[in-house]
Amino acid sequence: LPPHSIHLLQPLDVGLFAPLQSYYSKVVEDYFLATDVDISQDTFYPLYKKARTAAYTSSSIASAFKACGIVPFSAREVLHNLKLQ
Repeated sequence: LPPHSIHLLQPLDVGLFAPLQSYYSKVVEDYFLATDVDISQDTFYPLYKKARTAAYTSSSIASAFKACGIVPFSAREVLHNLKLQ
């Protein structure tokens, strides 16, 4: 692999962390609007769990691996992703 390109083949980076960040932002915004209370250690995990459940579905996980060309393996997709660098 070319230097600094491994992230292109990591499904978590490609298709799961960005949606998790988006869902978490939305959950936190909704929490603030509903309660007007800061997030504490007691409220962080339930909010994170709600966002994670929304972001990490079977279809989103499968799509992330497919987008990387890992499962099912697609040399064409892998090489295409590398050319984007």
